[in-house]
Amino acid sequence: MSETIEQAWSKRARRLALIIILIVAGLGVTLFAIANQPPKILPKIGATVADGNLSFTVKDVVCDIGSVETVSFTAEAKEQFCQVSVIVKNTGNEEELFWADDQVFFDTDGNEYLSEAGAMIDESDSSPTWMKRIKSGQIFETYLLFDVPLKAIPSKISLQSEFSAGVEVSLKQ
Repeated sequence: MSETIEQAWSKRARRLALIIILIVAGLGVTLFAIANQPPKILPKIGATVADGNLSFTVKDVVCDIGSVETVSFTAEAKEQFCQVSVIVKNTGNEEELFWADDQVFFDTDGNEYLSEAGAMIDESDSSPTWMKRIKSGQIFETYLLFDVPLKAIPSKISLQSEFSAGVEVSLKQ
């Protein structure tokens, strides 16, 4: 005995409903798993992290700085500077570029701040720069300046080598 058109459509509708239920259930399980993941634990000040051929060690962060003056550089903060001292090492076999404006400071409210242009200071000679060529095996000590509101509380910094996703380090003391 052959199926009627109504019976055939009823079977298709049931199959389609089952497929939709399975998809929705799968999405629900996935969303539940994502929502219940433990928070990402970031490396802390003093830890060495790698991104591409550069490794970074955040030495400290100091805020509430109104101005910075070196032999060849003076800068006034709009509200306050947060200064992040970083050791950068080229672990690769070729010269790498480290750009000041690729580094991002985050406060506890989730706001992002780019390093002030020209406000990456080479600690070896106190000279300002916006870009540093780092030879293979070379270590570069610098501090990055971020002009942030007075109410901003440091949370983390994203440090990156050229053409990479970057790594984050907690700035919470």
